[in-house]
Amino acid sequence: DVVLAPHPLSAASDSDPECFGESCPPPPPPKKKKRKKKKKKSKKKAAAAAEGDEPGSPPPSRKCTHCDIQKTPQWRAGPMGPKTLCNACGVRYRSGRLFPEYRPAGSPTFVPSLHSNSHKKVVEMRNKANHSAAAPRASSDGCDLLGYIRRKE
Repeated sequence: DVVLAPHPLSAASDSDPECFGESCPPPPPPKKKKRKKKKKKSKKKAAAAAEGDEPGSPPPSRKCTHCDIQKTPQWRAGPMGPKTLCNACGVRYRSGRLFPEYRPAGSPTFVPSLHSNSHKKVVEMRNKANHSAAAPRASSDGCDLLGYIRRKE
């Protein structure tokens, strides 16, 4: 004699042998992993945190020692120490391309006849100044950084 085992009418649960047909509730949906959400700072608070100041306090009167700009996304280290150069000048200083003739276009000391924000044009200006004794060099406004850079050349 062959004994046949009863087959479930639906596949409600293969793990529970007593569940046949519609007598068992459907299995619960799989649990989703919970992710912790990071709190986002407001732009003003993030900028203040980057500057090291609390919101509500007056902004620091910091300016780039090379181009005198006061607003920059990040202050960078230069020859005069940390946080002395604006982002643009700091990147150029680190790569060895910060020359007295270089100025970001937004700098208050930018004079088109003396400065450029293009490295190629700065190199051309420097070559012309070196080959021509009559060409005027960018004047030092008593800036220690310009003197330091010139001595380094």
